[in-house]
Amino acid sequence: MLMHTPLHCNLRYAIEKHLQIEITYKDDTEPRYVLPFCMGRSTKGNLVLRAYQVSGSSDSNTPKAWKLLLIDEIRDLKVCSKVFYPTTFVDYNVGDKGMQTIFAQVYY
Repeated sequence: MLMHTPLHCNLRYAIEKHLQIEITYKDDTEPRYVLPFCMGRSTKGNLVLRAYQVSGSSDSNTPKAWKLLLIDEIRDLKVCSKVFYPTTFVDYNVGDKGMQTIFAQVYY
C-alpha cells in the first residue's frame, strides 16, 4: 500500500496536474528536472516513479531519457509550475509494464 507522506502526495499531485518536478536523487549534487508519468510498485516490489528526465544530473549520463526512479532514493522534491503535455510523448504507455501496481498515472 502506498504511504500518504508529503512526498507521495506531491508526486500524485504533479502526475495528476502534469507538472514538472525538481528532485535530488541518490547522491546527486545537482537537481534533476523530470516529468512524472506514473507512480507505483515495480515488479520487484519497490515504490517507483516512471518519469521523463528533461535535464540535470544523471547516473547513466543520459539526462534526456525515460527513467524508472526508486521513490525511496528521492531526497528532495519540488513541484514546479511548468505544465507538460503528455500527448507529445507518444512512446509512453498507460499501464506501465514495469509496475505490478499503479497508484497514479497520466491519462490522455
